[in-house]
Amino acid sequence: QDELVGRGIRHWDALVQAMDQVEAESAQETWILWTLGRIGENHPKGNAFFADQWQKGINRRLQTLRIVAHQARVNQASELPPFVGSGLMEEEARLRHASVLAIHQASDVNWKSLLLELIGSESDRIVFYSAWQAMRDLFSPSERIQLLEHEQAPLRRAALLSLLEDDLLEESMIKPLVGDPDPMTSFLAQKRLSGRATPVIKGAALTRQETVAPKETAKLFSSVMEHLSSESGLAYEVGILNEHSEAYIDRAYQLVEIPAHLEGLPFIRSANADAESQVKGGMSFELLFPSRVYIADDTRAPQPPGWLTDHFDGTDQFLSTEDARHRIYQADFPAGLVRLGSNQSSPRVSKSSYIVILEPQFLQPQSSTTSIQKVLDVLDQGNPQRGRALFHDARAANCVACHALENRGQVLAPDLMDIFSRSKPEVLIQSILDPSAVITEGFASQAIETTDGETYSGLVVSESGRDILIADATGQTRRILKSQIELREGSELSAMPGGFGDILSPTQVADLLAYLKTQTSAPSTAEEPGASTEAQIEVIDDWRLEPASDGWRLIKGEQELARFYHKHPEVHRPFWAHVKTPSGLQVTRPFPPVEGVDATDHASMHPGLSMGFAILNGVNFWHNREGRVVHLGYDAMKTQGLVLTLNLQQAYVDADGSQLCKETLEYRIVPNTDGYLISQESMFSADKPFYFGVKEEMGLTMRVATPLVVRSGLGGRILNGQGGENEKGTWGKVDQWWDYSGTIQGQWVGMQLMTGPGNPDTWAHSRDYGVLVANPFPLDIKANRSKRVEVPPGETFTLRFGVQIHQHLDAQGFDPAQSYRRYLSIVSQP
Repeated sequence: QDELVGRGIRHWDALVQAMDQVEAESAQETWILWTLGRIGENHPKGNAFFADQWQKGINRRLQTLRIVAHQARVNQASELPPFVGSGLMEEEARLRHASVLAIHQASDVNWKSLLLELIGSESDRIVFYSAWQAMRDLFSPSERIQLLEHEQAPLRRAALLSLLEDDLLEESMIKPLVGDPDPMTSFLAQKRLSGRATPVIKGAALTRQETVAPKETAKLFSSVMEHLSSESGLAYEVGILNEHSEAYIDRAYQLVEIPAHLEGLPFIRSANADAESQVKGGMSFELLFPSRVYIADDTRAPQPPGWLTDHFDGTDQFLSTEDARHRIYQADFPAGLVRLGSNQSSPRVSKSSYIVILEPQFLQPQSSTTSIQKVLDVLDQGNPQRGRALFHDARAANCVACHALENRGQVLAPDLMDIFSRSKPEVLIQSILDPSAVITEGFASQAIETTDGETYSGLVVSESGRDILIADATGQTRRILKSQIELREGSELSAMPGGFGDILSPTQVADLLAYLKTQTSAPSTAEEPGASTEAQIEVIDDWRLEPASDGWRLIKGEQELARFYHKHPEVHRPFWAHVKTPSGLQVTRPFPPVEGVDATDHASMHPGLSMGFAILNGVNFWHNREGRVVHLGYDAMKTQGLVLTLNLQQAYVDADGSQLCKETLEYRIVPNTDGYLISQESMFSADKPFYFGVKEEMGLTMRVATPLVVRSGLGGRILNGQGGENEKGTWGKVDQWWDYSGTIQGQWVGMQLMTGPGNPDTWAHSRDYGVLVANPFPLDIKANRSKRVEVPPGETFTLRFGVQIHQHLDAQGFDPAQSYRRYLSIVSQP
């Protein structure tokens, strides 16, 4: 846009013509309007053009109001075109609001009488708020005081609010209003006279909003470990260590005595049923950060287990449940795998299971200061899960002291949602390491000295004529009466504290950026230049899963969108078939393929969407000849919010019926404005070692509908995250996502296959004839064919994938990069 604006008026006609060719109410329309608005700031062409836009659709009228207000500010003009006044009388509240803002920003006093008419009849609270704020600047104090006696209650109320905001009324002037026949005006007067809630309504854009998660859900924001696994197979949980928290998943014993320094730490809620085990009572997990691990062992045993005393140091501290007293042992571990033994020592005694407490060592002094270049060098190693913990945990970077994400934290600092759509990584890194280098307007620190000699510094959150609300670097706020301020000075320092370069490693800064990259929002209608185009989950009530004898049916309204089979006589592994977009356009090849219409190769090997492995412990689970995936049952089918979840268990058995491993499989189906996401998490484990080999037929596969096939010549396309196209540009290349799309019935539709967090490097077996496999094992070349991915007994190997089914008017309507960020955000949620 800056380039076009710099070229001036000579491209005006081309831009006008282009605008008439784009979709109404679209982001492109908004972008062109603002380009024309900036070009026409000092040119007569702009006046006539924007007067004409006032006769067009809602988006053009809305943007026109905003543009003429912008032009008035740039040109320091105080008169707006006549249609701005007309906007005050529109039925659409957004137009009335934009007109009020334009008049206020331009300080155009020509519209004062119309503004009063609007206030007298305004029913929208946002428009009313903006109108009395405009009144503060357009009307003198004496004019507003006169309005306190106006016959219309809304005008009296607006005048009172504006005067209270500026602290211009003595008590003697407020007291008569306590008896005002308008209940709200009377209430406001009483509030001010009682000394509470002053000023009653604040006009600042920032407010202090704090959303604190309940104790037992705080773990969602303090994830410091993953891949928790018990040797018994029971599902242990992670909780927050507080008095009255339940200590075990299978007993009601509560924690009643906790050392103060351990309160609030995450702990593993194990099963007391495993307490008597000497062999299979242990557990394993992976630490995301170097951590101090505490073990609280029941003192009723004459001696603790040998592994505990061999590797942990005893302390003189104790933790108690309602059932037993536990002595605390501690040891420091680096990030990575931790294995803990069984609860019992020999001889066996009656005791409760030990309790594991984790204290991550988030911040460590660095041997050298972290620099921007050091972070850029490791940027691709950033882990969003670690970044999430650093962002939200008070013992870590504690960004939520001032920033809010995921409905948690305080809105005292710049909005970080969609920050990657506005800033380059280098700028974000600099903002973390040196926050005062570039300060967002309105977020510079201020220093205040009061008449009693106290000094305060921080960000001004809100300000009225009466007082100031200031927030310090920790997010704590203090209200200071202006009458008590002796000295107030601006600062060239950011309100955000510095020094993170000395305590955050380059990888940790990369972790924070990886997390921020997942934080994307949905657009409303296209309103502002540069508005986010991320899609949002819609509130959809008619999505459901219905059982069938051999699987499930995904249904929206009366339309079946996909069919899940957990068993089939020809396909020896579970799969999704007949996958369609929400409008009913099928994106997978029909199963079975229609002869004469579809290619019929690999009919039972490519049924739609499926996971398969040509080499698992030397057995072929791809070609439906040797191995078979046996369905063991469903754990749950649930609806949570806007997510359908399907959990099942299955076993991989060879031709003799011997079980090689088990798989715990979870599908999550998430509707969104692009279509819907099918997210898959597979966890493989066994009592014996097993391995995955190297072959191109390994991983999650999809076979697309014939119109999407590249080789069909109908315009189908394969695209990967690095811009590679079709088989030649994508096969064998490691990436994060691949999109196989094309045109069906005039709509751009397709499926995007995405590799999930924690997966090994994943490459594409992508073929122009219609198949796409995301392969998380070594590339199938001669040098790699002897390699294996081995899984030791008792450990869990996890694979995560997402498939986005999408439909748009054209290819430009779907942004696979943003779709991938949305998937990462969803898959990071418990």
